[in-house]
Amino acid sequence: MIKIYVYPNLLEDERSYFRGKLATDCELIFNAGIDMADEKEQALGAEIIIGNVPAAWVAESRALKFLQLDSVGIDNFAALDWSKLQNRVTACNLAGFFSEPVAEEILSGILMHYRCLPQLATAKEDQQWRKDAIRPQKRLLAGAHVLVFGCGSIGRRVIELLRPFDCRITTLDMAEMTAHGKDGLVAAARQCDILVATVPESNSTRGILDKDVFDAVGNEGLFINCGRGGVVDEPSLLNALRSGALGAAYLDVTCHEPLPNDSPMWICPRLFLSQHTGGGFHDENLAKIDFHVANIRRYINGEPVRNVIDWTRGF
Repeated sequence: MIKIYVYPNLLEDERSYFRGKLATDCELIFNAGIDMADEKEQALGAEIIIGNVPAAWVAESRALKFLQLDSVGIDNFAALDWSKLQNRVTACNLAGFFSEPVAEEILSGILMHYRCLPQLATAKEDQQWRKDAIRPQKRLLAGAHVLVFGCGSIGRRVIELLRPFDCRITTLDMAEMTAHGKDGLVAAARQCDILVATVPESNSTRGILDKDVFDAVGNEGLFINCGRGGVVDEPSLLNALRSGALGAAYLDVTCHEPLPNDSPMWICPRLFLSQHTGGGFHDENLAKIDFHVANIRRYINGEPVRNVIDWTRGF
């Protein structure tokens, strides 16, 4: 009997849903959330692990053959020796799972900024009628030039959502980035009103969004990052916002999460933080269970599983 260990903390109705959807002869063990030593023992004995367990457990396990992460990001596991581990462990992530909610998050961030909703929210809190000051600042997305940096599933969905607004859309994917280098990104940023980043973090993208890029976007431009926090040089971003070199920024992800209480990001002007909630949606856990169960069935039946991680590329 195949032993499956489920690490995410699920409610009882979600556990029942998991059992009902799987409906196969497996030993399904859920994280009790009480004793980490006991949880580790359970995980080390499982052939299949669902969720982002401590990376050391993956390295120590000799029973593990299939690891299904509960995220798109693989950062916590990248330091493991996958040149050896991948010979006995197939690891998958949730690539593509969050495309719709994150794309809608990006669209909402753009519209929030263009329609001056933060200023209006502040005016309400201050109980001040600022119509004459705010109304002239409102902008139309129609005609705006949007650069989408990263053309994976999220980037493609963003483009679909933006098309009805009659804005001009330019794309820059990883292949073009590799071919043209940083200069190509800066040149493209110089032409846009809005820069949307959805690229994964890798050796070639880490810290690539820096002073040169923010200066190119300009003092009326908007920068949005819903990819990975590590692609942004955060000190450069903060300096650009404080000096007015960049108009505004909307971040769903940051280099350090949770953001420390003393982080200057909390008080930086024109910086909006959605605290990595962009992928959230109603019944998110049930949708994840559907994905997990489908991949478990593929594994059990000897069929190709979805979203196998390429550790040499970092995603």
